Formats: sequence, structure tokens, C-alpha cells
Amino acid sequence: MKSRVPRAFTLIELLVVIAVIAILAAILFPVFATARERARQINCLANGKQLGDAFLMYAQDYDETFPLRTPAPGYEQTWFTQPPDARSGSALSMALRSCYWIASTSAYTKSYPLWHCSSAADVDFLHVNDYRKINYWSYHFNSLLGAYPQSGIVNAVEVPLIWEGYGKAASEVFSINNPYDADNGRSRPWPAVYQDPNSNGACNSRFGMWTFGYDFRVHIKGSNFVFADGHAKYLDLVGGYVNHPFASISSDGTQFNYWYDGCSPWFFHPTRND
Repeated sequence: MKSRVPRAFTLIELLVVIAVIAILAAILFPVFATARERARQINCLANGKQLGDAFLMYAQDYDETFPLRTPAPGYEQTWFTQPPDARSGSALSMALRSCYWIASTSAYTKSYPLWHCSSAADVDFLHVNDYRKINYWSYHFNSLLGAYPQSGIVNAVEVPLIWEGYGKAASEVFSINNPYDADNGRSRPWPAVYQDPNSNGACNSRFGMWTFGYDFRVHIKGSNFVFADGHAKYLDLVGGYVNHPFASISSDGTQFNYWYDGCSPWFFHPTRND
């Protein structure tokens, strides 16, 4: 009786198997990458929600008023060392850093790592390199709410409180306001609380916004926002509609039209009622 010799795969059959595996990998790898990014987006949204809660607790403890944008006039466009002891400095420097909104709400957050979103690349924007400790900042406070009373917000469900304002970047040690007071806090009595344009359309407050060269679509097509009523949600930034935060966004996501009304970015107005 003849023994049966096991039949080996032919070259063609092996190539077919390899091709099928390659096709399946091409289909599945993007799915896995999207799933991982969705998980990071949810984690970053949870971090933002906790930061928003901290700001609301701060407001409750300070006569329902949000923190200062900056600790003194003339610092609206200044990078601040955070936390205050991350670098050495004079007594005045330490005092100013301690009044910045990251530090001033730290008693409520209890954890500086909450400010870091894992979807963002860690970036040293200033290259000072004399750091005692390093934390990363992914989120911005809507500085139009600086020293602003909660009672003055017309529609808190629509007004951002915290947002991923660096895009896909997390700033090493230093933080800066975004939006920022374009008058640098000098043209109005301190603390230069946001004011709407007057009846003739003249600006009582001027605010601009930084673009840092990083895609503002932090999570696939959009980014996370926490609103002044405390709720947090992901917003798709690719489309375009009336109530969209950015009316248009560049193909690389680094430049956007943030509905500038001639005085300040409309989407961040505390008096919005849309």
C-alpha cells in the first residue's frame, strides 16, 4: 500500500493567502487606529469635563465669577510658567504665576496631568530649558470669561468654557491665553472684563486667537469643548453650518475662520444667544 505524501502549498496559493492577509490588514488597521483615537478622545473629554467642573466650583466660591485671564494688565499675550514652581523666578514672578488661571484653579483640579490630552504631541514652544518640573497643557480657558460673572452669560449651554486650543499640541511648561485680549488689558479698567460692541458697532473689547501650526482637529475630524453650563461634548470641525465654531477650516486643519465679528471671535462670546 502506497503512503500518501502530504501536499504542499503551491507558490500561487501562498501568494493568494498573503494577498488576502494584506487586504484584511489594510481594511482593519485604520479601523483599529480610529478605535484607539476614539478611546483617547473620550479620555480627553473626561479630563476636560473635570477641568470645567473645577472652574465652576471656583466661580461658586468667588461670588459666581470666573478666574482672571491674567494676573495684571499687560500680560494678555504672555506665556506663563505653570505650575508656578516649574521654573525659578523672583517673588513678583511667582506671585503673578500663582494668579494665572491654571494655578488659581489647582485647588479644585487636584491634578495637573488633567490638563494633558494624550492625542496631542508634546511641544516645547519656547525652548527655555531651565525647568524644575515638566507638565503639559492641552486645554485653554475661554478668556472672554475672565473675571466675568456667571449671571452675565446669556446661553451657558452654547458658550465654551474649556477647549483644546493648541490643536494637536500640548505646550510644555508654558501656557498662553487663547483667545487673548488684543488690547493687552490696557485700554479698559482692570480686570478688563469682556464687553459687547456698543450700539454703533464700535468695539468695547478686542480679542484675537492664536494658531500654533497644529491641526485643530485633535480627534479625527474635531475636538472637545466644555461649556459654561458644565456639559462637555465633541464637535466635528469639518462641516460648515450657521452655529459651527469654525465656519471654515484649512485642509491641514491649522487655520480656521472662527466667526470673527470685527471685535472678537463670535463663538466664544458670553452674550451669544443662538
